[in-house]
Amino acid sequence: MTDVERPADVESTSPRGRRIDASMPDPRVQVRSASRTGRGGKRRARKRKRHTVAKVVLSTLLVLGMVSGLAVAYLYRQLNGNLTIADYAGQIVEPAPEKVQFSGPTDPINILIMGEDSRDCEGCGVDGENTAGLSDTTILLHLSRDRKHAYGISIPRDSLVERPDCRDEEGEIIEGSSRAMWNAAFAYGGPACTISQFQHVTGIAIDYSVTVNFGGFKGMVDAVGGVDVCVPETFYDSYTKTTFKAGTRKLSGKKALAYVRVRHNIGDGSDIGRTRRQQAFIASMVSEVMSANTLANPIKVVSFLNEATKSLELAEVNTTGLGNIQELAGLALQFKNISLDKIEFITVPFVYGSGDDRGRVVWTDEADEIWERIREDRALGDRLTAGSIRVDHLPGGEKTPTAPAGEATDGPTDEPTNQPTDEPSAGSSPSADAPTDEAPTDEASPADGRSEEEKAQLEFYGLCT
Repeated sequence: MTDVERPADVESTSPRGRRIDASMPDPRVQVRSASRTGRGGKRRARKRKRHTVAKVVLSTLLVLGMVSGLAVAYLYRQLNGNLTIADYAGQIVEPAPEKVQFSGPTDPINILIMGEDSRDCEGCGVDGENTAGLSDTTILLHLSRDRKHAYGISIPRDSLVERPDCRDEEGEIIEGSSRAMWNAAFAYGGPACTISQFQHVTGIAIDYSVTVNFGGFKGMVDAVGGVDVCVPETFYDSYTKTTFKAGTRKLSGKKALAYVRVRHNIGDGSDIGRTRRQQAFIASMVSEVMSANTLANPIKVVSFLNEATKSLELAEVNTTGLGNIQELAGLALQFKNISLDKIEFITVPFVYGSGDDRGRVVWTDEADEIWERIREDRALGDRLTAGSIRVDHLPGGEKTPTAPAGEATDGPTDEPTNQPTDEPSAGSSPSADAPTDEAPTDEASPADGRSEEEKAQLEFYGLCT
């Protein structure tokens, strides 16, 4: 099985090189999806910005405003012009699930994040592939209605699910399938079909969606000067021709992209292992973005916001209010009271199939329980989040001190303790922030608070304990 797998229910090939579901009597040409509105310009939105986007937008504008009112106006126009707001309404055939009605001033927010493995952006051909339009990454980001907890729930690409009908961007029906691979939906109809599939299978109505390609991911990592990753043992990835040395390293550029794509010669060699390492990378990136090292550096702040707003495709699915950067900042403000220990990443509970389903992923009853709790905005609890990756307790790092529940601050004033040293020269000279591919940092001390079972699982998936 190659690093970029094709869906199991895919047999023939479309004109764009995508493979088509054998269950479809009249397969359609595969499309990237998403007709775009002109409601603001280019791309944006995302889960990793939690506290950050709104607070950073406001603080940056304030700082620049003290220098020049024209600078504020320029930055606003620049970020606003970067936004791309997609409209998938015409592609989603099945009505959205009915939302649970809650009392109180706010409702929970559900954001579906999808990664696209297009290699047609500059520097994105990390593995010699030229495939475009598939998606190996799907994460539901759930923000609780009390704005005190956020869950990131990863869905394995090999999950066997029931895919509903949807439409391509030309309005033609793409017929559903009763036994479909999860990532086939994106190949057939892009983000719209994946959103429709998620709502159909889970009963959860999506409020917003975010799609990011390799270039967007790489740009945001570079903008913050790289992200710390802990590698338990030195290994070589023959697909990207990259060596990853053991220890805690700050990865950026092409090497960071290669790391989140790597699946061979590390851990158990499965897509699940890669998913877990991606969760750890995203958690580390959130920690980096929210650190004082980033927030105190105006050049990093503006660079990150610029890359984020121009790199992501955002869509309103069952809500409205993201027409410009000001409204987007309002959404980001919803994350301001979530402390680092309340940001958790888990994977949908599953077992591997057998027989004809060998190698595929079948969700367990606990998956149904998770979706029910998310619909009703109830805490998942220790049992369902056992082995989760938390932003305050990254693999290979110590727990980061966080404010007690209900006392979350607007943002951390010190760097997380799993990042014991500043990167060379970056903090003292904002203009010297050109990221390097691999800048070694001091090893963090062994993490505390993990059970032996959790440590064994981290090792199994190629993560530090």
